[in-house]
Amino acid sequence: NMNMRDAISANRTFLMGLAMIAILLFHHGYCIIPGITAFFSRFGLFGVDIFLFLSGFGCVFALSKTTPSVFFGKRIARLLPTCLFVGMTVFAADLFLDAERTDANPVIALFSLHRWYIQAIIICYLICPVAYFLLKRYKLIAFIGLLAASALGHYFSVDIDYFRLSWIMGRLPVFFVGMYIAMYNPKTNGIYYCLSVALILASMLIRCVGGGYVFLWTYTIAAGMPILCLMLASIRNLSDKIRLTPVISLFGLYSLEIYLIHEYTYWTIGELSISLWIKYTITIAIIASVSMLSHKVTNSIKPIIEKRILVKL
Repeated sequence: NMNMRDAISANRTFLMGLAMIAILLFHHGYCIIPGITAFFSRFGLFGVDIFLFLSGFGCVFALSKTTPSVFFGKRIARLLPTCLFVGMTVFAADLFLDAERTDANPVIALFSLHRWYIQAIIICYLICPVAYFLLKRYKLIAFIGLLAASALGHYFSVDIDYFRLSWIMGRLPVFFVGMYIAMYNPKTNGIYYCLSVALILASMLIRCVGGGYVFLWTYTIAAGMPILCLMLASIRNLSDKIRLTPVISLFGLYSLEIYLIHEYTYWTIGELSISLWIKYTITIAIIASVSMLSHKVTNSIKPIIEKRILVKL
């Protein structure tokens, strides 16, 4: 039996795939699938919390093997070309369709910086080395301090246009939880499992009765996230048996690209006066093709960008 850290690490891409599917279903709006659409339209955004948890988890391993400057260089090389490629694709599509689907500054939109998750992950990356140092030196005290600082940041931050600072600060705790789990791999027992499940259910209840209370449901889902990821990882065996794991893992592999392109595709194809299943087919085809092309192109230039950045650093 694997411990918590090993189980999450071994299933990280699979978990990212499940999270991406949840986000796709959360933003999906073509029809009502009894039960499925209703569930994910309410709780699918927890996929973002899974991503942030896994990002914090992965950043710990990256920082343990390299310096902060190299860490930043690799993060820039991963984000910059992908965000720019998708931003240029959307810009070109807008020109072709004579449409304008964002009121963000064109330069901001070109780099996909108007998307709140990109803003959130950049902030997480910027503070990650400091958080890593504090957690390594002060352990639990630092962890509590980081959670408290996130709460204060959420309470006092002010949203400016498309920069959703309060929303971002409210999602920082789950990133820190991911870092803490990766660093200290706490043992689990029956009480921990039961408490975590209770917190997961509490976060779902808060989403139902007060979806706007970002601080409440993000903190409760952050506390239960390690067990939620273990529960989701436990379905890997079933997924292997029905041969779904490779497909789900592809969603995880292309998760950044899919995230950046899927909403624009939904909006664009949703306006067409065509049958529902043709909409589905076109949407899937566009998301898949743009995501794979973006991944292939940016991966080919990523080593060049990374090398140039690291030489300067």
